[in-house]
Amino acid sequence: MTYLNSGEKIRQLRKAMDLKQDDLTSDEITKSLISMIESNKRNLTWKTAYIIARNLNKYYATLGQNITPEYLMRAEEDDARQDIRKNIDELKEAVKTGALDEKLIHHNFKQLAESIIKFNFKDELMEFKILRGTFFYNNDQYQEALKDYLDALSYANEIKAFNKVAWLHILIGKTYKMQSLVDTAIIHFIKSLDITCINESYDSEKIKAYSNFNLVICYEIKRRHDLIFSHINSFRKLNWNDPEFKIFSDRLELIEANTYRVIGNYIRAAAIYDKLLEAKGLDLETMFLIYQNYTLLALEEGNAQKGLEYNAKAKNLKEQIDISQQSALLLYEARCYNLLEKHKKVFELLEFAVKLVERVPNKHLIVDIHFALIEAFMQYKDFCKVETYLNEVEKIIFKKELKNRVSELNSYYIDYYIEIGDRKKAREYSKMIRSKNYLVP
Repeated sequence: MTYLNSGEKIRQLRKAMDLKQDDLTSDEITKSLISMIESNKRNLTWKTAYIIARNLNKYYATLGQNITPEYLMRAEEDDARQDIRKNIDELKEAVKTGALDEKLIHHNFKQLAESIIKFNFKDELMEFKILRGTFFYNNDQYQEALKDYLDALSYANEIKAFNKVAWLHILIGKTYKMQSLVDTAIIHFIKSLDITCINESYDSEKIKAYSNFNLVICYEIKRRHDLIFSHINSFRKLNWNDPEFKIFSDRLELIEANTYRVIGNYIRAAAIYDKLLEAKGLDLETMFLIYQNYTLLALEEGNAQKGLEYNAKAKNLKEQIDISQQSALLLYEARCYNLLEKHKKVFELLEFAVKLVERVPNKHLIVDIHFALIEAFMQYKDFCKVETYLNEVEKIIFKKELKNRVSELNSYYIDYYIEIGDRKKAREYSKMIRSKNYLVP
């Protein structure tokens, strides 16, 4: 985009109406002065801007347009900054709503970056990096998102914008979490908390809420039950007056119930699930998750019928849930029917789930469903199908770089080779799981 200085604006406006410099002269302003301003040999003053704007409006008024002295006086950097801010706001809305064409938005990002770099607008460049990083994050392009977020963090640290630094640590932590780099994510969420505690700002409570919430999710993955309860208690002490706080609060109460379920306190877990279901204003996503986790509770108690009942309640919300969640429900339903020893139904559900899950971004769920199918065919002694799904899931694990699932994969290979009587192969996979031998070289 081209931006004009004051003299270029006057010349462009004059020529657009086919006017000569004489047409803008008066007792207060000469042709010579206009010529020098247009050729950038003289700076435009406010007094002269008022006179030239008034003289231009004698002609532009016929078109219903009004040229202001403020427009003439505004430097090209100011015009550029105004347009850039407007473009950033428009792109923010598009990224937030998802109402965008990928090719078009990449073109817009490129143009916007060129304008920002041309004028060396550092604050706007930081905002742009955060915006583009968020677009990449929403589209599962985590490496690209990290690069933009880390660039923005570097500048935010440089100018000591501590509020922005704290938010960026949250964004970076979430991105690492999505890459299964949970320990690194935890470091960034703790940094966000520490920075906010030292440098209080207008939205400190909100930042602390986001940090604690994400820490709880990370510690749930790490199965650090003590730290889950600790950060839930920290969250409850916050004074963040926002509707989003209730959603976060409900989700954390759900995680608290899940933690009690994992440690075997089924009575306490069920009591919290019931309390949440009785609460007013429960959002549909949280309601779905309660039914989903109640299904898991029933499975752990060995009550397949009750599991199917809660799974059906979750499925009734299917219009509000995405494909990932539908695939997970099929897996849980299959587990219930497996308890009831209805193997034909198990195969039907899992084979449908494996087709459905191909379209979802949740790569761990894809692996989970493949592993469930392997277990099902192993029970049924269909070793040809076991081998087929082992090969499929191995490709998925290595293609999607899921290093933390390799040991599980190798354990299934061991089971498979033991079942078909190939002990040599089973031992090979056993060695892959061990880091080293302690006697035999």
